[in-house]
Amino acid sequence: PFDNKVKKNADILRRRGDYLGAARIYRRQALSRDAEPSDKISSLCALADCMRITGRFSEARKNYRLARRLAGENSRVARPLSSVAAAGLSADDTRRFRLESLIGEALCDKAEGKYAEAIDNLKGLLTLARRHGDDEAEGFILWHIGMCLRFKGALSEALDILILSKKIFTKIRNADGAAFCMCGIGGALRADGKARASLDSYRAAGRIFSRTRDAYGRAYSLCGTANALKALGRHREALRLYRRSAAIYAKTRDFSSLAFVHKGIAGCLESLAVAGSDGKVASADIKRAMRRFAVAEALFRRSRDERGLLSLYLESLGSHFDTRLYVKACRLARRPAYRAERGYLEKLLKYHPRIFDPSGNEGASVVPKWLG
Repeated sequence: PFDNKVKKNADILRRRGDYLGAARIYRRQALSRDAEPSDKISSLCALADCMRITGRFSEARKNYRLARRLAGENSRVARPLSSVAAAGLSADDTRRFRLESLIGEALCDKAEGKYAEAIDNLKGLLTLARRHGDDEAEGFILWHIGMCLRFKGALSEALDILILSKKIFTKIRNADGAAFCMCGIGGALRADGKARASLDSYRAAGRIFSRTRDAYGRAYSLCGTANALKALGRHREALRLYRRSAAIYAKTRDFSSLAFVHKGIAGCLESLAVAGSDGKVASADIKRAMRRFAVAEALFRRSRDERGLLSLYLESLGSHFDTRLYVKACRLARRPAYRAERGYLEKLLKYHPRIFDPSGNEGASVVPKWLG
């Protein structure tokens, strides 16, 4: 039977980052025969969110679509006049669930690296949210549009949209929403070469997440802070934060995010090995970096994050050329969406080995902003 207290327990598990534990409860509640339509549909949407975050996109889309179908079937407008018509969903609830499920499907596209498709769908949903005066949905959609633009490399446009999203969340006093925007702003600033400002933004977000006890947000801000420290050359500080972030992400089962953390750890270890004067220490750090690289590669494959895997290969090729990795990267970059990545790979092949000349002579390459 449906129990609202049990669903609240699932919400607590989800907030702590235990997405699989929460998903098991949401699934049972969604299948409960005596659940009200609104409770059943909200459980389905929450279940789909957990599936999306843990990389199970096919199952997530299936549940989002089921939630949307049930919302349409249980709308008071769709139901015939009868003594039980009052049990149907109101127009506002129907609209809310429909919008939530459509946003979820667009976020599946975003998680799979289909940024153009995700942006198009999210812009259409943004119009709906504004038409109905739903500030929270507007802020949420704007944040995801900004993140898509950031990953595409449109950093200036991404920053403008993320700042607008933060203003909306601040206005409605949604602290977690504002903190996620600050993380997005930090990522765009770092990719634009402004590592110091990025560090400040991530640290401010981390203070908010510590207060609200959002486990996922805490892991996100720790990883972002570590990325900024790494960009500033403070590799040992970055390593400590990466490890704290990895411990949280391991509990959430968000393997794509965990892979990015391991990628950062590998980069720090490699930089420390190059900077070290002791041959034994350098050799040990290189071996540890290679192990972390292998872990990141396996996690990207497990989460089916093709774009993340490609970024791992390109970042590694940016520090040392490896024919095996180059072939893997070329195979991944065949899709039309990876035009910038293919251009970078062509440049690598054209100028190898002088492309990695640290003296900056003709033929040297600058790692593109979208790779950050």
